[in-house]
Amino acid sequence: MKKLPIGISTLSQILSDNYIETDTILVAINDCRYLNKADATAYEVFLSIQTDNQIKTENMKSHEFYFKTEEEMLATFEDHPEFVRNFQLIADMCDKIELDNMHFAQQKRIDGIERLKELAYEGLKRKTAKLGENEKSIYKERLDFELNIIEQANIAEHFLIALDIVNYAKANDVLIEATDSSSAGSLVMYCIGVNHIDPIKHGLVFEKALNPKNMIVPEISFDLSCDIRDEILNYAKEKYGSYNVAYIPKFSSISTKGSIRNVGKALGFSEDEIGKIIKMIPDCYNIEQSIESNPELREKMESSSKIKRLFDISKTLEGVKNGIRTFPFDTVISKYPIYEYCPLYKLSDKEIYFTQFSSEYIKDVGIGRFLLLELKALSVIKDTVKLIGDDFDVYEIPLDDKETYKLLQKGDTLGVFQLESQGMQRLIKDLKPTCFEDLIALIALYRPMPLESGIINNFIDRKHGKKKVEYPLPELEHILKETYGMILYQEQIMQITNKLAGYTPEEANILRKAMHEKKEIEKQRVVFVKRSVKNGISKEKTEYVFDLMAKFAEYSLDKSRAATYAYIAYQTAYLKTYYKEYFLYAT
Repeated sequence: MKKLPIGISTLSQILSDNYIETDTILVAINDCRYLNKADATAYEVFLSIQTDNQIKTENMKSHEFYFKTEEEMLATFEDHPEFVRNFQLIADMCDKIELDNMHFAQQKRIDGIERLKELAYEGLKRKTAKLGENEKSIYKERLDFELNIIEQANIAEHFLIALDIVNYAKANDVLIEATDSSSAGSLVMYCIGVNHIDPIKHGLVFEKALNPKNMIVPEISFDLSCDIRDEILNYAKEKYGSYNVAYIPKFSSISTKGSIRNVGKALGFSEDEIGKIIKMIPDCYNIEQSIESNPELREKMESSSKIKRLFDISKTLEGVKNGIRTFPFDTVISKYPIYEYCPLYKLSDKEIYFTQFSSEYIKDVGIGRFLLLELKALSVIKDTVKLIGDDFDVYEIPLDDKETYKLLQKGDTLGVFQLESQGMQRLIKDLKPTCFEDLIALIALYRPMPLESGIINNFIDRKHGKKKVEYPLPELEHILKETYGMILYQEQIMQITNKLAGYTPEEANILRKAMHEKKEIEKQRVVFVKRSVKNGISKEKTEYVFDLMAKFAEYSLDKSRAATYAYIAYQTAYLKTYYKEYFLYAT
């Protein structure tokens, strides 16, 4: 067959004949590899970087791989404009991803809320069997509230999958703890057996993770006594389907200095030349900021077309995604196919899919994220319990055991989770904890910012009566009593705003986040002061409390997370106290 020299017009005619003969809908698209036509050189340099070659201008094949306008495409296919317009047919078949509405793929589904309610109320009955009627009503009201929020968010399946993971781990003789705030702060999770900490007894807040103004699918983090992630994911794939389980990748980007180094090499700069230029780039500046702040660098660029070209191309490639990193502990497990939420891809050497959205965007499309991490302390607990015997249940030990606190007060914490460093041993001997709340405070305090601020010494002195326990306002005593008048937890900030200004829990969470992220502080202050004054608190005292909260918000910790680690710490301390030989052998 004679080969025809096919140009656009010839190709268009061939396609047209085939289109008429077979009644096939043809769609004209452009091979798009970069956004703007001016990016062609940067793209060629990018390819040269990948192949570790120097770029040669004469080898550049085309400048046409850019995102063309409709007018440009119509001009290219002027004989058959319908080929271009047929693209709308594809667009019309695609679901619109509404990042401000996480229910776009769930809103018409019944997602297991009745089953979750059944399990939660059964669990509540067991957990509150020994409580009085007034206490039972408090738990019932809290559980009703949480289930209502979960039903509104249409994410009951997310909680049921969490329970499924826990049950699978337990069935395979693996200790598992949910250590995230959304689990520890949830009475639902406590009642169905996902976590073991009573959120009402320990003042943990559900609304911090999920509330009517924060309807995201909460992230759930599990710590495991051994690495059975692959087994869990294989089990999930078999139960829910291969498209319902995926890893979440992290995308690596070309750094500022990396961009200059690689582009310089591709353009033929010597190592010495590149090194001198990179030394003029501050670590925390991008290329544009570096040029603006450094007259010498700006002069170099303006006096040399070669260096100007280096910077122009480097600015285009700076921040471009150039690879992926995979973390097998960061996963998505869904009752429904994940491709309904986000695109998937598969690496040839992997048996599982990956999402094409990174973790910071997963929550925006309503996907349930699970972190599966191995924790040595749980392995120690598991092995110690095996040595003790089947009759011992580590989840039934009392949290107020005096002998355990005596061991902690002596600083005999070698092998005790979170409490075995030399700094922590000194701190725990000074503090002399006498209750579980003290352990939670220890976890929250032993971090860089609290250590540098000096509040730890203030906390210890107040506990032991060396300093008077003072409260910002008498009304706040019941909130701050366990921390001796000091604000340590993010939940306390929420409780204070509720008490003084009548904020709803969801409004209080918005204020907490604003303080933590230092956003719109003055705007938040005006609203808080106005509402507090309306509730009978003086403006002066209100402003003082606001400033105090803003100050402590810088290093306040999520109490729910601190409580989960304090719980594991207490378990290991208890085992060391009463079963020291077994504990040390397991350690």
